[in-house]
Amino acid sequence: SKFPSYDDYKTHLLKHHKSLVRDRERRGRSLAAAQGELVFSMDDHQDDVFESAQRWKGRQLRESGLADYFASPRTIEFLDALRKRGVLVSSTLRASGRLLSVWIGFVHNGSWSGWIFCYDPSFRKYSVGHQLLNFMLEESHRLGHREFDFSIGSEDYKMIYATRGRLPGSIGRPPLRQRLITYAKDELKERTPKLFEAARILKKRADGTIAPTAC
Repeated sequence: SKFPSYDDYKTHLLKHHKSLVRDRERRGRSLAAAQGELVFSMDDHQDDVFESAQRWKGRQLRESGLADYFASPRTIEFLDALRKRGVLVSSTLRASGRLLSVWIGFVHNGSWSGWIFCYDPSFRKYSVGHQLLNFMLEESHRLGHREFDFSIGSEDYKMIYATRGRLPGSIGRPPLRQRLITYAKDELKERTPKLFEAARILKKRADGTIAPTAC
């Protein structure tokens, strides 16, 4: 919402990440030349969307040493229920009908947010995740959204597009258990800073601590 036009936002990106943006554009042209015209869908209801997302994201989570929440059938049941209620938005990028990348999230109160972002690893060299994001950001601006929320986590790709970040935190006085944990962390940081830093990096891998947005 801080950019009058999408071209103004692109100018902002080029100012801060020109080489990366131009590289992604080049890869997008190469992808279209090799696979056919790129087709973006803001809300794709085809049958292969959830199946592909489950396979790609599950593999990514396992390779990263994280828990594969798609291993539970309740995950798909939950997403199906949201889709039937008209809440879920499953955005995709395709070429010649082939699914390349998927973003699963929702739009609420003028903010387009996401939970699941994944892509076909066989097209990694084309940065198909970035190609999908470019379409989504332009569509979000066209629809007049207040912001585009990349959800929790501070992965490098988010920092290319985000214009700010939020630090999520609790409201009110923390419970005794949480206060004791905070005290223990402070003591660890003071007495053994190397061990504290190792623990911090491990936690950052397990769950993000910054929620980037573009607005």
